Amino acid sequence: MSSNEVIFHNTLGWDRVNAVFTGCDRTKQCKMDTLPNSLVRCCIDTEFDDVYFTNGAKKKTAHTAFNRLCSSFEPNGFTYDSDIVCLQPYEGDLHSDTSTHKITFEFAGKTQKNVYVWTPSCYNPADKGKKYGVVYMFDGQNLFSRNSTAYGSWNVPQVMERRSDYIVVGIDNSDHYRDSQLTPNIGKIKKQYTHMFGNGTGVQMAQLLVNKIIPYINKNYNVFTDKSHTAIVGGSSGGLESFYIGTSYSNIFGIVGAFSPAFVLYEDSVWENYLKSIKLCPEMYIYIGRNDLVEKELYPQVEKTVQFFKNSEHSSKLVYDCREFNSHNEAAWAGAFIKFAAMLK
Repeated sequence: MSSNEVIFHNTLGWDRVNAVFTGCDRTKQCKMDTLPNSLVRCCIDTEFDDVYFTNGAKKKTAHTAFNRLCSSFEPNGFTYDSDIVCLQPYEGDLHSDTSTHKITFEFAGKTQKNVYVWTPSCYNPADKGKKYGVVYMFDGQNLFSRNSTAYGSWNVPQVMERRSDYIVVGIDNSDHYRDSQLTPNIGKIKKQYTHMFGNGTGVQMAQLLVNKIIPYINKNYNVFTDKSHTAIVGGSSGGLESFYIGTSYSNIFGIVGAFSPAFVLYEDSVWENYLKSIKLCPEMYIYIGRNDLVEKELYPQVEKTVQFFKNSEHSSKLVYDCREFNSHNEAAWAGAFIKFAAMLK
């Protein structure tokens, strides 16, 4: 059986590190003695695809997916739930450039929308013969900078630099209109959510992306324009918006990443009718955690959506990733993004 090497940079002063692996409904623990600030290495069967690290007592890190693309990690300086240590990819001698180019577009005729474009270090704008795929992502303000939130970022440059065949376009949603801007107006919202998510302009957001942002990227960057090299990704409301855009514009997008998607917002009949209206479905990665109140609130409708896909002609397009130990935050989405990034063509 083949195996993956997993590395942990122990900057926490632990005198022992245990790596706890999960996958295929199994758990396996590897105990390794170590020194502070040293690299802990171990090999694990490829049937496992998730890991967290612990000192063998009460201290532990967040869970993260790992694969051939990214299997080396270190603490990023943040914690959540009091003592769970957040992770980022360990770069060693590889230092990813997290800088981006900012472009501004008019949104819905009244506001300005910042869009950030990240390119891998090998990208040369003068080399028109070398083409790159494109990943469009929501919450662009949380994707690139290590210090963008209290949990760190999605670690997008550190992961995508290892591929070096895609650029990433992050659409900013950092103001108090985020919830409505990422909620498509496809029907009635449940009463308890109308104060935050009513009057959604997610349809207009989709039009901005399809009619303005994508044409700009296609014209000004060396990118493939076919759908097999075009992806869309988001978390929470951004996961809902990504799902909506990917299924509504399946002629443009070949793969969708819906992380902790807010499918729960709509009346059940509205959401069921929308699912039934899907004619052509992109490749679909749906991720959900179950470890805090928000993820538990989202989970039932996500599960119903997944079951719909499994019972439909779209079943072969679905990858479903449910992690009951993960919470609703960037630390979890950064880990899941590693798995999604490896799915890109």
